[in-house]
Amino acid sequence: MPENIIRKPVWGFWATLGFGLLIAIVWVAFQSVAAFVVGKTLGLSLDEIITNGHALAVATIVSALAAILMTFLFIKIREGASLREYLAFKPISLKTLLAILGTMVLFMVAMEFLSRYLEKDIIPEFMMEATQSIGWLPLLWFAVIIAAPFFEEIFFRGFLLEGLRHSFVGNAGAIILTSLLWAAIHVQYGMFEISLIFAMGLLFGYIRIKTGSIWSPIIMHAFNNGVSTVMVSWYLSTQPV
Repeated sequence: MPENIIRKPVWGFWATLGFGLLIAIVWVAFQSVAAFVVGKTLGLSLDEIITNGHALAVATIVSALAAILMTFLFIKIREGASLREYLAFKPISLKTLLAILGTMVLFMVAMEFLSRYLEKDIIPEFMMEATQSIGWLPLLWFAVIIAAPFFEEIFFRGFLLEGLRHSFVGNAGAIILTSLLWAAIHVQYGMFEISLIFAMGLLFGYIRIKTGSIWSPIIMHAFNNGVSTVMVSWYLSTQPV
């Protein structure tokens, strides 16, 4: 059932964006420092660090943890707010789980057909390089399938969406704004892929509000990333050594 919009102890429009900017700065800072330290430990150049699987995985995990903790902090200092209510940590039913997974599959199939129709590469080059350069794949899988979706959904469809949708922009405006911001952080992709990410953000935002639970977009996001990592591994296994 859809959530009713009622007065809640959430940060307003400008406070949400301001705190969101601070969280984003912390996320970028921790990601950059972690990647640099790992890269230098491995003796990599700056260009190699950007696509190295070890650096990418560690940076993703460390920055996600730091940014999630800061998000929790900004929610806790809001008088009357609770993490569970603010971020909608509410369980979903098996029926809802099957419905959102089915929706995600349909979305991914549609994007696959669109990519093939427009003759666009469906496997990101940087992910292939990261997969090839990491010695222990489970570390990269954890970063891509667990750490990244968990942080990004808590931040975009949790903290930002909740604050913005209770402001003058409403549900629709909040979904669009958070989708734009989410797409904008994926600078490692081309414009076609970023457009698909924006569309996915619209879907995640709608599902988050429709189901009333942050677990819905987290699961959908993790499922999408999981399928993508399997595709990358399968593609690389079919290539000649």
